[in-house]
Amino acid sequence: MYTPTLMSESTTKFHRPKRLTYLAVLIAASFSGASMATDQMHKAQYDTAIERANADYKTAHAKCETLHGDAEDICEKDAMAMKVAAEGRAKALRDGTPGAVAEAREDTAEARYDAAKERCKQLSGNDKDVCIKAAKLQETKAVEDAKADEKDEKTEMKREENVAEARYKLELEKCDSLAGDSKDACQAQAKAAYKP
Repeated sequence: MYTPTLMSESTTKFHRPKRLTYLAVLIAASFSGASMATDQMHKAQYDTAIERANADYKTAHAKCETLHGDAEDICEKDAMAMKVAAEGRAKALRDGTPGAVAEAREDTAEARYDAAKERCKQLSGNDKDVCIKAAKLQETKAVEDAKADEKDEKTEMKREENVAEARYKLELEKCDSLAGDSKDACQAQAKAAYKP
């Protein structure tokens, strides 16, 4: 519907305020509708992924119950690590933010570290200590990588320092199986390679 507005006595200009407003509302609604549909799709994908993670965990956990001792403990930690990773991916997909992705990666790294520590319990002495330090190195790298992806250059430098420190501790632990001059040389080599 046209509404004439008099500009002056000699000219008449026609405006379409109702039509333009209606079109603007339709356009805005179509964008928000697409956004709501996308949100609903992400929610549905998230719900499906969480259900799948829970079902996979229950299946894996049931298999673990048939085992005994350390094998059962390792199996349960592995099952939990798989569940944490799947849930993290689902949350990252749902939220779609760098922070959510980093959090998922950190949670996964910690769960995998717990599983690796459980495996290390089967070992003894220095082999066990080296195994735990190697697992810690992998966890530190994964967590620091996740943080570095989310942060700036400053975080990258901190990541390098943390990974180098974890690597240094691993190498020192390996040296503990040696004695005398060999141990001293090993420790000096580790310090030269990984300590600033």
